Amino acid sequence: MILSSNIQKQKEMRERGEVVPGCADCVFKNLLQLDELKGILSYMLSEITGIDKDYIYENLTFTNTELSKNNYLEKGKITDLLVDICDNRINLEMNSILDKGTLNKGNSYHHNLASSNLYRSESYTNFRKIIQICFNKKDTLEKFGKESIVEFKMRSKDGKYCLDENFINYQINLEEIHDKYYNKGEEISRLEKILLLLTIEKEKDLDKVSKGDKELIVMTDKIKDFSEDPLLVGLYDEEKAREQVNAINIEAAEERGSKQEKLEIAKNMLDMNIDIETISKATNLTKEEIEELK
Repeated sequence: MILSSNIQKQKEMRERGEVVPGCADCVFKNLLQLDELKGILSYMLSEITGIDKDYIYENLTFTNTELSKNNYLEKGKITDLLVDICDNRINLEMNSILDKGTLNKGNSYHHNLASSNLYRSESYTNFRKIIQICFNKKDTLEKFGKESIVEFKMRSKDGKYCLDENFINYQINLEEIHDKYYNKGEEISRLEKILLLLTIEKEKDLDKVSKGDKELIVMTDKIKDFSEDPLLVGLYDEEKAREQVNAINIEAAEERGSKQEKLEIAKNMLDMNIDIETISKATNLTKEEIEELK
């Protein structure tokens, strides 16, 4: 029954010319690990961090994404992608919404990686560089303005001194890149095209952005291939539902959102076959109000 439903959803997406975007967890964690996209990943990491692209390509390996626990009761932490490049460890995180909770989670991952940084039987002078790259889909403009990439280091208040050159955080403003391309009609760089491709949900837009660049065309084709998998489409559908629930919870906490908006979201959740009790908890609508939407 579930597989049949996913096949139908996949068929409907194809008819609408839609794809599962590269920023979806179910795609992001697999897409950038493909051998065919090793050049794209190396280029992207080089442009963001400044590490030589060829050096990255020759030395890049993927490692276990499960982070160490500080105690028995601590909840397990699993990152999206974790890459080793000799003396550099890079954690890549895709965030649907950049809120306080997301920032705290990302910071805890970054510090966890730093605390387990020492090689066995070596001194504190042998630290690897720990880099975290957070790709943020929404709610980034208020925090980071119009910059596409913002770098953070442990610096003195006046910015003159850096306490630790090996602890670096990059926040990627996918929302701004999307705004530059679609709303402002500005030219975007090759790096920004790669980042934009991760967010696109229409086949025709994927083709337009990647046109003329062989590596970007391969990336586009792989995103399309993932979108042909009914099981993956089902996972993406569940992911969207969770994001809607989280968005409603955030709105409720900040006392935002009108009754009509909640009704529309509830209707969308009904269309996704989410049960009424869950919808009621997420939207604060009564079960009777939700029943009327059927």
